[in-house]
Order: sequence, then structure tokens, then C-alpha cells
Amino acid sequence: MLAWVMKEVESPYGDVATLHWAVPDADADALNSTTLQVELESAEDQLGAVLWNSNTAALRHLHARVFKLPPSSSSSATQAPPPIPLAGKNIVELGAGVGCLGIALAMAGARVTITDLKELLPLMEYNVRLNEKRVQERSRGVGHCAALQWKWGPTMSTMVHKQLQKEKLAVKITDVQQQQHLSPRGVATPPTTSALSNSVDRVVSSMVSSLLPPSASLVECEKALRSAAAGSSSTTATSLKTPFHYVILCDALYGNPKDWPALLYTLTELLATNPDECEVVNFCEQRVKDVEGAFLKLLDAENEKTFVPMEHRLRDGDALWTQAIVSATRCCSPLSTSAAVQQKQREDAANSLLRYVLVQRRGAYRWTYTTNVLQDAQSELNMVIRVTRIRWTRAGVVQEDKAKQQHTGSIGHHATASSTLFGVLEPSRRRRHRGDGIGEDDFATATDAQAPSEDVALSISNKKKHRTGGAHDR
Repeated sequence: MLAWVMKEVESPYGDVATLHWAVPDADADALNSTTLQVELESAEDQLGAVLWNSNTAALRHLHARVFKLPPSSSSSATQAPPPIPLAGKNIVELGAGVGCLGIALAMAGARVTITDLKELLPLMEYNVRLNEKRVQERSRGVGHCAALQWKWGPTMSTMVHKQLQKEKLAVKITDVQQQQHLSPRGVATPPTTSALSNSVDRVVSSMVSSLLPPSASLVECEKALRSAAAGSSSTTATSLKTPFHYVILCDALYGNPKDWPALLYTLTELLATNPDECEVVNFCEQRVKDVEGAFLKLLDAENEKTFVPMEHRLRDGDALWTQAIVSATRCCSPLSTSAAVQQKQREDAANSLLRYVLVQRRGAYRWTYTTNVLQDAQSELNMVIRVTRIRWTRAGVVQEDKAKQQHTGSIGHHATASSTLFGVLEPSRRRRHRGDGIGEDDFATATDAQAPSEDVALSISNKKKHRTGGAHDR
């Protein structure tokens, strides 16, 4: 029978007490609080509520290879207090699940926000509270961890057709008013032929302006970091930089390819806060061969798009802007158009708008990445773990980076155009909804410090057969 189980997860910065959803061992500490069980009900059977074993391997790799810190060792009472290696660093973990990785980084002195879907927020908040004293003691008051809800993608509307409908209604009212004022010859003033074009241009321009500022999720994340700095007594807090230094993902790309364009949007706005220094570090246990490869092709496709500053789009010509206008104009087609065609036109308009916004945010930077196998760590089922490090690089130095990759043995991915777009479902591979629970296939290859058994998969699968309701995608 599945239950909420407590486990100590090892990290280079100290053990992290982690409550997670699993089949308890005979000696496991189970959750006895009825009130808390009710609070955590929304997180039951969620993939993110399971403690996957990549966390410990990921933390060791981050410590040694990304942060380039010396091996951790216990200090005696006579020795100097341990260093605070990540003091002053701002880190966000996307798809954090139980949150133990981000909590461990806070123990090292970082200001961290762990984020996931709203169903997992109570679980993340509980684990943050559970380790709050440890974080304060081990980081000597410098580190901080906050849990936030973050659904990837824009928080402002991207429904171009709805905004155009509002605009067309306003234009019609204006036309009626014009009809009431006759010309000297007694003929009604006809509408201008450019009325539709002007309306589309105004709507698209307005929507771009609303999407370029930080999303509501990013604003909340930055607010949490500022709050952490304000509450710290350390002198390093006075030099807080709201830009992020690291974005961490660990086993967050499984079964959700239709959400990857939304993830691309979120990564874009995070890197835009610190384009020359921010780095994305993604860990993927290879339960599916080259699971991250299709996502990286989205980055390759982004690099094929040409950036033209907004103020020069008409003078220099911008194919992305032109496509956004053309797609939006098609949304104004007569109502006699079939429902299927209308839906396709609306999706195209939203996708074209977001393509343009993404390139405007990235500017003259290009996506660069390297993928390597963790040589010093595997899962308990001896599965390979791969790490991909993603950055933005100014266009002029991309070729130099590629030359370096050839000498480091990194795994390369060829650039190919991708058909995965915002709001368009992948027909070949459906995203598992949060309401679908965890299936047998997931547990057959998933690993943890305590690998979930077949009984876990069967229990969740049987339990979910009796559940209904909407699902909340990542």
C-alpha cells in the first residue's frame, strides 16, 4: 500500500529530510498526521511526488563538475566552520517534485526557488519547512529555499483571435458612428480599406508588448529571492542580483513533449535575466533512449530564426513579424470557414506570435549546449544518467564553442526543424496528465534511492481507475 514516507537523502551539503510517495519499508517512517495527509492529497499519485534516485547523482555532479568545488568533508569542532560555496547564487529548479535537490543547494548557501505544478506545492512547502533549520544552520543564515507554483509558458493571453474579435467590435462601433455623419453630398463615409490591416497590426503589437515583460511566475520567483535577501543578516545579501545564475532540471522531460515549447518559453525568460552568465543544467536518466534529444532540437530550430530589432522590423524586413501578421489576419476569415480550419488558424496565430516574442527576448544570442554521460554515477538499476548544460552565447563566438565541443567528447545533436509548436499537441506521444497517475512503464524503468517496486505501479494504477476529473499539465 502506498503512503507518505520520510527518507534522508544524501548530498554534498548534508542530508535532506524528504517526504515522498512510495511503498514504505518495514522500518520506514510513515506520516501519521491526518491533517497533513489531507493537505497533501492533491500530490498523491503524481510523478513529481516520487523520489527518483537521480537527485543524489545530480547533486554530486553539480558540486564537482558544475560548481567545481572540492570534495566535501566533515569538519571537527576545532576546525574552521565549513565554507558557504553557493553564497550569493540565485537558483531556480523547474519540475522540482519533492524539492530535495533545491533544498540541498540552499544548504550550500544559495537562494533557491523550487517550482512545480500547484498539486505539488503543499508537498514542496512541507519539505522546505522540514529542512528550514538545517538550511539556516549549514548555510549560516545565508541560504534560503522557497516553494512556488510555476506552470511553464506565458501567463498572459496568447489568443490572438479573441483580441481581434474585441478589436473588430470596436471598429464596427466606430463605423456606425461614421455612418451617422454624412458627407456634403449626402453619401455615407465608407470605411477605409486599411482598417483591417491597422486593426491586426495594433492587436499583434499590443500582445507582443504584453508578453515581453516577465511573466507573473517569474515576477513571483524574483520577489521570493528579494525577500530572502532582505531577511538575511549576511553581508552577501546586500549585493543581491535578481538575475538567475543556474536553472536546474532533474528528470523533468519524461512523457511531456507537448509541454516542451512552454518550457522553452520559460527557459528563455529565465536566461534573459542574465544572458551572459545564466546556465541551465538538465539531468536525464536514460529510461528512454536520448530522451532529451527531441527537446534539444527545439533549440536548434530557434537558432535558425533571424533576430531583427522591433524598431527595424519594417525598415529591414522581418519574416517572423510578417508571419505573425499574416497568421493573425487569417483569424479574421468569414464564419463560414469550418470549425477545424478556424482552430488551425487560431493555433497558427498563437504560435507565430510566440515565435516572434521568443526571438525578441533572445536577441542576438544563440542557444548552445553540450550533453555528456555522468561517468561517476549511475542509477541503482545501472541506468545511464546524462547531463546537458545549456547557455546563451553571442552569435560571434558560437563557432569557437562548437570547436571546443569536438575536443571534449560531448554528444552532439544535429539541427533539424521541429514541428512542435505552442498549443499544438504532439500526435505521436501524448503527455501524461497529472490525473493519469504513474503507470507501470514508468516504474519499470524509474529509479530512486529506494527504487519503486511493481507493487507501487499496480497500486497507483488501480487507484487511478476510480478517479475522474481534469488534469493539470506541467
